[in-house]
Amino acid sequence: MFYCENCNLQNQTNRCAKCGRKNLRQVQAEDFCFFRRLPANKAENLKATLEAKGIGCALLPYGTGLRSRVGMKLEDCLVFVQYHGLAYVEDLFLQEENAKMQALLQAIQPNVGKLHVLPKDEKHIRRKLRMHPTEDLLELCKSVVLSANKVFDGGEISYELQDEECFNPDAVLGHYCCLSNGQHEVWLNSVSMRVYKVVKI
Repeated sequence: MFYCENCNLQNQTNRCAKCGRKNLRQVQAEDFCFFRRLPANKAENLKATLEAKGIGCALLPYGTGLRSRVGMKLEDCLVFVQYHGLAYVEDLFLQEENAKMQALLQAIQPNVGKLHVLPKDEKHIRRKLRMHPTEDLLELCKSVVLSANKVFDGGEISYELQDEECFNPDAVLGHYCCLSNGQHEVWLNSVSMRVYKVVKI
């Protein structure tokens, strides 16, 4: 593994994938390597966890220039971790992501009977999938949800996305989630179980 001192990035070859610099040196255990961008509070918690394990971690504030001009703390950080601790932190995040995925599946799958598609969405989905009129779209969606092995949380549902389905300001809007079984993706509201989109992979 090679290391680019310009980008603080580890590379498979001796040419940096980001800046193109050639003749990189071998990465050293103590080199700080870019890990990912995280919200500031999460980055600070991660730094404390890693340093308790003897793994160096450096944070570079990152955000909009407006926040820095008015003296506000930047909302995100670029996280750099010593090379010898990268495998540990990657495993830590993988475990966290798997736990989140399982929690989402456990929240969504028992409500599979509530899946529904608005007429305007169904027309669009059928056209995209080139479905025959006799094919049951809801059965396809149920099958994907129940056999899903990947879940992506796209964040909280906005009023705009809810459209005519919900204008109640007190309503629990849920999250915009994508469930995939390797053949299809179903995008839905995790609370109302409204299907917005179905994609063939």
